[in-house]
Amino acid sequence: MSRYIIRRLIYSVVVIFGVSVFVFVITHLVGDPAAQMLPLNSPPEEYERIRHLLGLDRPVLVQLYHFLADALKGDFGYSFWQRQPALPVVLERLPATLQLVFAAFAIAIFVSLPLGILASIRPGSLLDRFCVTISLLGMSIPEFCLGFILIIVFAVQLGWLPTSGYQGGGLYLILPALALSGRYIGRLTQIVRSSMIDEMNKPYMVTARAKGLRESAVIVRHALRNAAIPTVTLAGWALGRLMGGLTVLVETVFAWPGVGHLAKEAIARRDFPLLQADVFVVALLITSLNLIVDILYAFVDPRVKYE
Repeated sequence: MSRYIIRRLIYSVVVIFGVSVFVFVITHLVGDPAAQMLPLNSPPEEYERIRHLLGLDRPVLVQLYHFLADALKGDFGYSFWQRQPALPVVLERLPATLQLVFAAFAIAIFVSLPLGILASIRPGSLLDRFCVTISLLGMSIPEFCLGFILIIVFAVQLGWLPTSGYQGGGLYLILPALALSGRYIGRLTQIVRSSMIDEMNKPYMVTARAKGLRESAVIVRHALRNAAIPTVTLAGWALGRLMGGLTVLVETVFAWPGVGHLAKEAIARRDFPLLQADVFVVALLITSLNLIVDILYAFVDPRVKYE
């Protein structure tokens, strides 16, 4: 296990390095931040002065070398927009995104597990069709559309919840978390249902029932545990997707000050250092999450061994 973890850590470093270089190259191809910062009637001398101050007049390879050397020290430069070091700006926004992501993930898990189990008990029944319909609706409605529906119903018409904003979570967290969780409620319900149906038809389930175990014990202790591998895989993938940028639309709709909304603003303002710091933090989170999910396999299923 320890050798596997070391290998994965090395792979993670390579992935983060590759993502950082890719984002650096792409951001230097999409526009000129100096032109974005100056008025349209600015003289050429002012334009060249700003480019020199930002270091954009140097060759791209030289800029890349300085970027990588500084990134190893945790220095991604100064944000053109915020006028302060880029990494602290991202880290300041990170708790809001983590709060939203984990709230949405918790809702998805607590809703999809019961739905998937109930649907698998009697495939083709009315209950199964109801659960499948709910899952398909969840997968079909885009996050931003679901967000607007929730705002109209629960904030505007009923007045139960605030429409947008961020006040440390609480009531402000409910609607964006629900909007973000809809797609993954559908996906996780489908995978739990199909995995449980596969397990229900296996011989060991007949043996467990023949021993006189209660149906609830057979389902939870045996079927659900053996169906956990694909569920954990999809859950880890869903959490990675949430952290990897799917929060952007929801954060924009609900004015949620997270790293997704920050990345959108950085792209719009051609703020290279801020965008690079944002991508670095998100890539670090996703690679760490993937490692944790792989390690969880060994705890969920003792048959999984890592060399």
